[in-house]
Amino acid sequence: MAQEEMYGNWLQPSPLPRSRLVLRPTGVYTLAGQPASIHTSRSGSPNSFADEEDYDDVSVSEGVDENPPQRPARVGLAVMEKQTDGGTQTLRREPATPYLPGTANPAQEKGYSRTPVVILYVLMVMCFLMWAALLSLALMKYSKMSVELEELNVNYLEMQNYVESNLTSMRTQQDSFQDSMKRDYLKLQVITASLCKAYSLTQECPEEWKTHQGTCYYFSTEKKNWTDARQFCREQEAHLVSINTDDEQYFLIEHVANDNNIRWLGASYAVKENTWLWDDNSSLSFSYWILTKNNTGGNQENCSCMQSNGVWHRSQCSLHYHWICEKTTFC
Repeated sequence: MAQEEMYGNWLQPSPLPRSRLVLRPTGVYTLAGQPASIHTSRSGSPNSFADEEDYDDVSVSEGVDENPPQRPARVGLAVMEKQTDGGTQTLRREPATPYLPGTANPAQEKGYSRTPVVILYVLMVMCFLMWAALLSLALMKYSKMSVELEELNVNYLEMQNYVESNLTSMRTQQDSFQDSMKRDYLKLQVITASLCKAYSLTQECPEEWKTHQGTCYYFSTEKKNWTDARQFCREQEAHLVSINTDDEQYFLIEHVANDNNIRWLGASYAVKENTWLWDDNSSLSFSYWILTKNNTGGNQENCSCMQSNGVWHRSQCSLHYHWICEKTTFC
C-alpha cells in the first residue's frame, strides 16, 4: 500500500493524447548523420519498467491505440519504428538504394521515347506517299505532253511538206511564166526592129547610150555584181549584152579598149541545162572565151565578163565589175 500511495498518481495517469506523426510535404528526405539508436528507458527512472513484478496491474495502454494505422511505406524506402513512452512512431529513412537525380523509370522512359519515333515513322510514310503521288502525277503529265508534242510535230512536218511542195510548184510555174514572157518580149523586139528597118523607121537611143545597127548600148561608169548589173539593165527595159556576131564584138572592143576595165556580159552558166546561156535564154553561138580557162562552169565562177582586149572569161558572180546593157530601138 505504501508503494501504491507513493505511486498513486502514476498508477492512474491522465489520458495521454494520441501520438501524431507530423506530416511533411511529399518528397525524399536525407538524414544529416547516423540515426540515434533506439533504447528503452533506463532502470530506476520514474519511467522505468524494470520492476515488472511490482507493476503487474499497471498499464499505459490507455489513450494509445494498440494498433496505430500504418502509413504505406514508399517503394524503395527503408522503414524504422521507434518505441516511445507514448506508443510506436514510424520514421522514414533515406532510400534503400541511392536516388540519382534525373533518372526516370526505364519502362516509362522507354514509353516516352517510343512515341516520337512512331510519329517520325508516320510522317516519313506520309511524305513518301505524297512524293510517290506527285511523281506519278508528273509522269502522267509528262507522258501526255509527250504524246501531244509528237502529234504537233507530225502535223507540223506534214504542213511543212505541203507548203514546201506548193511553194516549189508555184516557183516552177512562176519561172516558166517568166521565161515565156521573156521569150515573147524578145520576139516582139525582134519583130519591131525588123519592121523599123524595113520601113526605114528609126528612133534615137537614150542619152549616154551608143547606137549600132538599130541597137542601143550602155557602158556603165560604176561597178556592181552580176545580179545587180542585170537588174539595172532590166529597169532600163534592156538586158546585159548578148554578142552574136563579129561585127558586134568589134564594136564593143572599140568602146572598152581604152578604159582597161572588166565588164559583165549577159552569159551565165545554167546548172540545170549544164551549158552557158545569154540573159535572153538564147544559146551561145559565138564566143571569144580565153583558151587557158576551163569554161564549163563550177567553182562559183558561173558569170561571164569581157576584158578590155575583148577576151571573155568566167568569174564569180559576186565580184564587182563594170557592165554593158543592150536594147533594141523602137519605131
